[in-house]
Amino acid sequence: MKHIRARVSAALFLSLSLIAPRGFAASADIVLDVPAEFTASSITAAGEGLYCISGDVYHDEVPNHSAMMLLVDTHARRVLWKTDIPYAKDHFENAGMKCIRDGEFYYALTEERTDSFAAQSHTQLIVSKISSTGKLLKAQRVDVGADVWENLFEAGPDGLSIVGGTSTDGVDRGGKRSLFLVRFDQDLARKQFVVLPTGAFWTGSYAKLDGTSLLISGQFLANPGASASLHEGYAVSKIDLGKMRYLWSTFVYPTNIDAQGAVSLPDGGIADVGVSGDRLSISVIDAFGRVARRMSMKSTICSVDALGVKAATLQIVGTGCGEKHAALLLDIDPAAGAIVATHDLGDRATGASFDGDTLWTVVAQSNGDRQVLRRVTR
Repeated sequence: MKHIRARVSAALFLSLSLIAPRGFAASADIVLDVPAEFTASSITAAGEGLYCISGDVYHDEVPNHSAMMLLVDTHARRVLWKTDIPYAKDHFENAGMKCIRDGEFYYALTEERTDSFAAQSHTQLIVSKISSTGKLLKAQRVDVGADVWENLFEAGPDGLSIVGGTSTDGVDRGGKRSLFLVRFDQDLARKQFVVLPTGAFWTGSYAKLDGTSLLISGQFLANPGASASLHEGYAVSKIDLGKMRYLWSTFVYPTNIDAQGAVSLPDGGIADVGVSGDRLSISVIDAFGRVARRMSMKSTICSVDALGVKAATLQIVGTGCGEKHAALLLDIDPAAGAIVATHDLGDRATGASFDGDTLWTVVAQSNGDRQVLRRVTR
């Protein structure tokens, strides 16, 4: 579990309204002019038709990965800039986690792996400041522990916020685990630092900040010997970061599921999705931490890459099981507890992200050598 995982950021959600789901239509693709070995991890709206794509390029000769960020103007239908994010000379590789805009600047969060051997490697987070023309201006390490991973990266009135987990021992997330919030200003000076040394949520967890309140869902890693370790698994928790305490925590799935994801609901609740074998499980947790509904159904996806809400429908992007490994989008009717539609997004679709009435994804075209940004109208 020590290797870098390109992760797709959590989906933006829409207000629920009781209208029937509409069909999907793909618009013309925008050529990205990136190496065939590029894999997108997230696509983030930056306003005015701009989208910042983060990811990494695989280098077979090493082998390792290196982070790359792109800014795409979807109105002009072209890439404005591509920027490689270097990693420390004594480290092994890095990967792009997310790229966001704050004012006139862009900020890239990357994860560095210190060594090619997992047993000796630590992970570290780096925030890089990028100009509007793609010039790398500054980099700042998120220095909160021996091993550090990210659950959330966003810009807001309080600055650049990062929520994540850390451990005192970089080997296999050992030692004492903590959840943290750190905030930076636009010049990457640290403004705030909060640590809860009561366990952490693993990489890939969904997190949402609302002032000092944090809603988080994912694999919970309890500290050795703590009473919470008896219930280690996938959980949804609400935390008051101002008072540094958990308001509630609800166990969702055991640790033996294959994939998990979550999305906020307009009523303050959260839909948590888990995949195990050929079964798709959905748990709806209300704003008070109570399980409002659980359902299970047979499914054809083996991953949970992005989640969104459209009308009365939950939408899930995941990789299909079997030899083809095409990206699929499933429409789920929570009231019926059933999959009502399946859409094929194509092979090698990465970075899937919902934004309003649109699903964005990076897709490799038929020959595999050219990658494009694809807009799918929901």
